Amino acid sequence: MKRCSCRELGIIIGKFDTGAYNNITDVKGVKVGHVTLNSGEDTRTGVTVLVPNEKIFNDKLVASSFILNGAGEVSGLIQINEWGLLETPIALTNTMSIGNVSNGISKWMSKRFEKIWNTRDVVIPVVGECDDSFLNNTNSFPIKTDHVLDCIKNVKGGAFEQGSVGAGTGMICCDFKAGVGSSSRVIKIDGCAYTIGILVISNFGHMRDLRVDGFPIGRILEAHQGNYCKRTTNYGSVITIIATDIPTSSHQVQKLCKRAALGIGRVGSYAAHGSGEIIVGFSTANVIKHASKKPHYRLNIILDTHLNCAYEATIEAVEEAILNSMTYSDSMAGIDGNVVPGVDLKLLKRLYKDFTDLEKM
Repeated sequence: MKRCSCRELGIIIGKFDTGAYNNITDVKGVKVGHVTLNSGEDTRTGVTVLVPNEKIFNDKLVASSFILNGAGEVSGLIQINEWGLLETPIALTNTMSIGNVSNGISKWMSKRFEKIWNTRDVVIPVVGECDDSFLNNTNSFPIKTDHVLDCIKNVKGGAFEQGSVGAGTGMICCDFKAGVGSSSRVIKIDGCAYTIGILVISNFGHMRDLRVDGFPIGRILEAHQGNYCKRTTNYGSVITIIATDIPTSSHQVQKLCKRAALGIGRVGSYAAHGSGEIIVGFSTANVIKHASKKPHYRLNIILDTHLNCAYEATIEAVEEAILNSMTYSDSMAGIDGNVVPGVDLKLLKRLYKDFTDLEKM
């Protein structure tokens, strides 16, 4: 069966409509690109870059983050949380490549924005990581600066590849092959439509804990799957990016990030020791100019009392994005003869239908 989204299998998470592409680029201006390194017997890694807008350094965005469990890294979070602003693209990669990827983003920005180049201004790129060492030889350091520059050149809106691509190439979720996943939701507040987009690299958990739309499908899959990946020494991590066009303060973006953690938990994570569940979010609704000479800025925000639907939609989209990271990913072999199976789509579809049929009785 061809790899596809969980929605194409009939697995519909939640009640809200998706955006046109059901991914994070449904938020206007957001673009995503990948560079995938999959060669030989031991290179299974890559880079994924999200560009929030074309002028991100000059046109900064309201942003925040939330750390559910901190056994992981997203560089640049201290500045995001201090200023409440995002001023660089967001890149994702493997644990050992944060330095090279950060260097690549810095080089691109120094050439892209005259203020950085001409005045020797500095930036702190936002780069997140997950550990792909079960399939990838991380000590070979295959990701170079040029890979990052190529990745940024290739960013695009609309549909993009999910699964075992880019930063998700060597990732594993609930003992199944996983990688990059994305989803989106459209909500209405006071008659106005707003979009929430999610992108994840999922690399956490055990099969027995996997839940799909609340159903304990992982326990049954474990019994039927037979031989499967058992990462007994590494629980893994998940990095989540939230993009939205809802007018918010940075504090409200952090509230969305906290709800994303609930979506991660719905799939089966318990944020184990050694795991990193880190969420970064931004809103495109308010643009803060880098070179503004005016001392005052008027921020447009939705009142907290009207954001409940946004919280619920965020949880839904995170859950679906993680499931998509699995359903789009096929089986993969890597370093040391390690093999990670893709989830059996036919079995997953049948089990989900069985559970929903029981629910209707």
